[in-house]
Amino acid sequence: MNIIFKNLSAAVLTLAAFAGSASAQLQTYETQSAYQGSVFTFNAPGSVLGETFANVSAVKSMTYNFFAGSGNGGVSTASSLTAVFGEWNGSAFVSGTTVSFGTISIPASNSGSWSTLTNGSGSFNTFEYALDLTTINSGLINPTFGYLTDFTKTYALMLTNVSGSNLGLGLTNTNAFAFGATNLGFNDWAFAQIVVAPGNQQLVPVPESSTVALAATGALVAGLVGFRIRQRRGGAAATPVAA
Repeated sequence: MNIIFKNLSAAVLTLAAFAGSASAQLQTYETQSAYQGSVFTFNAPGSVLGETFANVSAVKSMTYNFFAGSGNGGVSTASSLTAVFGEWNGSAFVSGTTVSFGTISIPASNSGSWSTLTNGSGSFNTFEYALDLTTINSGLINPTFGYLTDFTKTYALMLTNVSGSNLGLGLTNTNAFAFGATNLGFNDWAFAQIVVAPGNQQLVPVPESSTVALAATGALVAGLVGFRIRQRRGGAAATPVAA
């Protein structure tokens, strides 16, 4: 009986460790602390800005920091942008690899929805917008890790101006993330948060904790039933046959 419980305990621990280690493959970064006030502006409808990703095995979510562009102190009207993620060949998306967030809206900076980012370089008026890839219904999306990528290839999240002016994305010159903004000589956009899995990892769907618990319970019940059956058979074999 003790052997059975030991084996079952080992199985349960293995399942739990698998779920825990797989979840730990996602890493969260923020680049706001490196923001120094530099902004690239969506100057007109049709202008495109984006972030590229290389040497990552998954991209789960990005929370951008939007700022007022150069020229005046604010963003006087709401802006609309489209947001698309997919494999990037250096100048365009690779066909069949994209997912879309559709059109997103950024309110005017005097709407009361913006906040203040304060770091060692000063205080900046900003609006945070979260793009979570796990919310998109697509065969390219894993519900735990987001968009599963090939770490040897480059991917991008591209934002295109539909309407509005003077809305900008903050640039950081030095930070821990450093995956690169497209076609620009800087490192990264100012992210309130970005969640990715580092490259060269084998990512597989991870069972939820409830699934692990259910599997462990099933294994325990099966083990106990098997033990009782073997116990009864052993008892029957030991019973003398009547003459």
